[in-house]
Amino acid sequence: MKMTHLLLAGAVAFALSDVGLAQDRSSTLPGEATAHRPGLFTTPDALPEPLPAAGDAGIGGGVLEALPKPADLPASLFAPPPPPSPLEGMLRVDAPYFVRDPRLDSPEFPSPGWFSGIELQVLKPHVLNGLSGTVRNRAQMANQTSTIVALPSAPLDWTVSPRVFLGYRLPSGFGEFLVAYRHLGTEGRGSGPGGQGASTLNSRLAFDMIDFDYNSRELSLGPDWDMKWTLGIRTLFMFFDSRFNQPFGQAAAGNGIFQARQYNNIAGAGPHAALDLVRHLGNSGWSLDFRTDFASVFDGSHIGFLTRSTTLGPDGRPLSGETRRFGTQDTPILNIRAGATWQPSRNSSTRFFLGYQYERFWALDSLPSTATTPPSVGQLWQQGIVLQATFNY
Repeated sequence: MKMTHLLLAGAVAFALSDVGLAQDRSSTLPGEATAHRPGLFTTPDALPEPLPAAGDAGIGGGVLEALPKPADLPASLFAPPPPPSPLEGMLRVDAPYFVRDPRLDSPEFPSPGWFSGIELQVLKPHVLNGLSGTVRNRAQMANQTSTIVALPSAPLDWTVSPRVFLGYRLPSGFGEFLVAYRHLGTEGRGSGPGGQGASTLNSRLAFDMIDFDYNSRELSLGPDWDMKWTLGIRTLFMFFDSRFNQPFGQAAAGNGIFQARQYNNIAGAGPHAALDLVRHLGNSGWSLDFRTDFASVFDGSHIGFLTRSTTLGPDGRPLSGETRRFGTQDTPILNIRAGATWQPSRNSSTRFFLGYQYERFWALDSLPSTATTPPSVGQLWQQGIVLQATFNY
């Protein structure tokens, strides 16, 4: 019994001492280090708190003051922040592309995305047909004679030349891509060269033009000016001919040729460049537009000359002769237009242009001279009115 009482008294004394230690430990403040309170929990190898240096007074506080600091602390860490750089606010190299720019993508400029348009050109073409070639039929080969075919072009009629285009405009001034197709076709009728009576001269002209371009707008001329330059490739497919006809009996009494024809087929491609200048007239929606367009097409030409004479062959039919020539050439093309553009409102997706156009093609049938024929040099020039409508999506 005595032993039991002793064990029970020891257990109660140990429990009371544990409660006292817990109360003593909870009375320590959260920010107060236990190393400052002597007792059972003070270890002999505990390091004392580092004291703040004299030059660090007023810097930091609490735990930050107590932390050790390097001896040579860089002064730049405590210097005031530098003034903002003049390049601050500009597009960074690591910034994403095609970010909307309030100046380049403002409502007064065409919005990014798809756009298309149609253009009608009411033109009066003029062809300087300088084709010249020598033709021999079977009888002329035997007689060592020949006929020189050099027909002019009859006056061509007024015509409407449509042009359609489709493009995609990139945001933030990154330019636009455009594909344009244009067609022109016309013909004319006049009197034959040196012919008598009912001789006639018929001429035809047709071409198809396709442009693959990249356009970029510049804003360097002032707040009311727009400038856009174009670089691309132009393809050209052109055909023109002249045909001379006179009655058979009339030809027999003359040079013996009652039908003659000459033609030229051109196909090629080359560089294309253009410059557009636009002057806005305030907030009226109107602007003055000027455009110069130049291309240099490297093409191949297929030129032919045909005759039908009053001399009959063994089969009783008129003898005919034909000469063909092939070659390459460079055809420069210049287009100049000026007019006015109207946009119903700044946010409108539709624009209309009305103006005047002059266009010229050089060296359409440039062939060197031979022993019997002079050099061939041909040109085309045309002028008229242009109406264009553009739609943005």
